[in-house]
Amino acid sequence: MIDARGTFEELSETDIVQKKSSQAKQLEIMNIKLRKKLFITNVVLGITITLLVHLWLQ
Repeated sequence: MIDARGTFEELSETDIVQKKSSQAKQLEIMNIKLRKKLFITNVVLGITITLLVHLWLQ
């Protein structure tokens, strides 16, 4: 297998499985972080819209 530096590296099947497992865990962590940010953004947006509508209707 050729790595990012362009050098050839012989990887065993277990190395490949571990690498993919590690990448999957990193993606899962990133996914959780993005979902938290999206949730916070939606809450802030909801509160802002609610306040604007409340002020507009007064």
